[in-house]
Amino acid sequence: MQVGTTIATAYDTLGEDGLTHSLNEPEVAAVFTNADLLDIFSRVLVKTPTVRIVIYDGTAKPEILDKIKSLREDIVLTTLDELRARGRELQSHRAEQVNEEVRDL
Repeated sequence: MQVGTTIATAYDTLGEDGLTHSLNEPEVAAVFTNADLLDIFSRVLVKTPTVRIVIYDGTAKPEILDKIKSLREDIVLTTLDELRARGRELQSHRAEQVNEEVRDL
């Protein structure tokens, strides 16, 4: 699989300083995590300026999502299911465009 971006692995056992470093060193723009770990992530978010997108799996506590949104208004929060649905929509739309282009030939 080719993603076209840098991938860095961070473990919840790193602690806040280690997590901050693991996000800042490669200048991470997007994070994928589990809903259970969003609280830990929220504590380092203000120290990780390059992070812009947070994708999480599972059900997050509304108060944690509110906290993250209040810390950084520029953060995009989305669930893995929402991301998959958006991908299917875009794929379907693109297929329709290609079909129209073929008909126009």
